Amino acid sequence: MKLDAITSLIDGFENAVYFGTMPDFTRQEGVDNHFFAYPINYNGERCYVLFRAMQDANKNRLYVHEVFVLDKIRKGDTLQTAASQPHGGIALYRDILANVLETVAKTEP
Repeated sequence: MKLDAITSLIDGFENAVYFGTMPDFTRQEGVDNHFFAYPINYNGERCYVLFRAMQDANKNRLYVHEVFVLDKIRKGDTLQTAASQPHGGIALYRDILANVLETVAKTEP
């Protein structure tokens, strides 16, 4: 799914939701990560692509981290618990999306 989602990056980036910026802890100082997500339909299912734009003094790169099927996004641990894990990884990304979608659902009429 991640490879298939790459073709949606250009259109998806125009409709992406910005989650925030964090410094990159595994690289040298001065590298920032900007996190975004956008919805796509994949094999007839609503999915969300979570991607990162890594920025340093020399270049910018895009990385597709995960593609989550909407029905499989379940809120697990608190964001603080997921973020405190060595990398955070898929659980952290899933929990971020779960929290955002839960917040959006509460604000919709």
